[in-house]
Amino acid sequence: MPAACSVALLREIRALQGNWVPGALITLVACDPKYQNRGFGSLAVKDSLAYAAKAGAKLALLYGHPGYYPRFGFVPVLPAAVATLAVDDVSTVDTDERRDTDKRCDAGEWRGAGALHGHVPSRLLVREIQDSDIPALLEMYESQLAGYPCSVRRDVSPWIWKPRGAMPGRDVLVFLDTQSGQLVGYCFCTDNPDRSYLTVMEAAASDKTVASCMVSTLARTGSRSRTEVLEG
Repeated sequence: MPAACSVALLREIRALQGNWVPGALITLVACDPKYQNRGFGSLAVKDSLAYAAKAGAKLALLYGHPGYYPRFGFVPVLPAAVATLAVDDVSTVDTDERRDTDKRCDAGEWRGAGALHGHVPSRLLVREIQDSDIPALLEMYESQLAGYPCSVRRDVSPWIWKPRGAMPGRDVLVFLDTQSGQLVGYCFCTDNPDRSYLTVMEAAASDKTVASCMVSTLARTGSRSRTEVLEG
């Protein structure tokens, strides 16, 4: 049984100048608790970096603790900003914009009903990702998110878009226009019942109205599953 592991995925990464450069995504860094604090995890990370450099990577990107990984040459580059919304506040807020959005959701092209983990939110059809959704997700990702520095170029390989890791409650959800069946949004989220949080780690929507409907749908779903806070 391995003491530690680290995976290097060769991927193009968006540089600060806006161009794509050969890079590597360092992920799934783990160490058996019996071998922690003995250097095995460090050796795994160093081995992945050596592999990436040998393969021609110019940049390496790792999502991890900013206080630990600088020892390997990493520097923090992504802002650590978190927004939290109380589910009850999102569900009950009464503003002109919300009323207008609800009217458009109820009476317009976004009318519908769907199921999420046994619950039935209104206005949008929301379900877990299917392989047939991936080309539309990739197009949305490239048009809205892939232009930012440190973005990782993706393709249509299903494993890239599926939940990874042992943490329960990870989902990739898609939101559909129930009249046309068109995919109009998606989100990567993690359900944390111990904290009563639903964390949205990545999301994209076709327009502001859909984005507002997505937040409302997640809030109504959360209120039925005892989730108290949306985090993203």
